[in-house]
Amino acid sequence: VYHGGRAVKLGRVEIRHEEDVLLPWRFEEENGRFSAVLTPRYDRDTATKLLFVNNRCHQVFGTFSGEFTAAGGARVPFSDVVGFAEHAVNRW
Repeated sequence: VYHGGRAVKLGRVEIRHEEDVLLPWRFEEENGRFSAVLTPRYDRDTATKLLFVNNRCHQVFGTFSGEFTAAGGARVPFSDVVGFAEHAVNRW
């Protein structure tokens, strides 16, 4: 996360979403320093099936809202930040 011209390093972020990828996605950092919800607006769904290859990718575009802990320790809320996340399953 970049804030005030400085990078704020996060730990492991768990991403949770429903089978229907157009429902909200939840992001939680392991130390509680970042939490956000992605509200999807569009799913760019691609699939490739050829012989033994079976790949599927959802690139979900929408807006993020949540909060994070800045370098100085203050909680910083944010909303309506445009971005994307993706979920891919690749079987070779």
